[in-house]
Amino acid sequence: MKKIIFTALAVAAFGVAEAQEIRFGAKVGAGASMFTGDVEDAEPKLSGHIGGFVEFKFKKFAIQPEILFSNVGAEWNYNYRSNNDWYYEGPIDNVQYTANLYYLHVPVMAKYYVIDPLSVEFGPQLGILLDAETEYTTTYWNGSDTTNKENVKDDLKTIDLGLNFGATYNFKNRMFVSARYTLGLIDIDDSTPEPGESATSIHNHVVQASFGYKF
Repeated sequence: MKKIIFTALAVAAFGVAEAQEIRFGAKVGAGASMFTGDVEDAEPKLSGHIGGFVEFKFKKFAIQPEILFSNVGAEWNYNYRSNNDWYYEGPIDNVQYTANLYYLHVPVMAKYYVIDPLSVEFGPQLGILLDAETEYTTTYWNGSDTTNKENVKDDLKTIDLGLNFGATYNFKNRMFVSARYTLGLIDIDDSTPEPGESATSIHNHVVQASFGYKF
């Protein structure tokens, strides 16, 4: 992991020295995030991100380091009524769990301009966990509901590493749209297993779309 990060930083430094054009920019976007690994019945949740970047462009190639604040995670839904299940607090209809993980993401993207307005991109992404919480909403048969939150940052690793694949289309007015997929490479679970249970593995996966502007 350190070799990948150092290589990405070295490439970015080379871009600063050799770039024919340097553009700053900002972007915001949304998408769907998901957990894979030892997680049962996990479903995608709405994710979001906002941040800035610098694009070092030379002819058809470019290097683009970014700094993004992101919210990722997953959701679980369990219907007690359909499973003929009863909870110790009384008859429960449904429980919705949402895991919200807040990261500072630092991608370094290598871009190739297929044609002048369209580029394809690939690169590593470092993630630093800022906070994490689980929110669960319980709905009872009588229609009432309760919502509780639990901080779970200590159960997750501080560092995540992923690979990004995407594309960007640039408009003449300096605006652009982009799409990206992030493949999580690191098991982010850092919780202590209960006696008799084995350790679990969780990986982040994100599909996102962005809208931005180059200054």
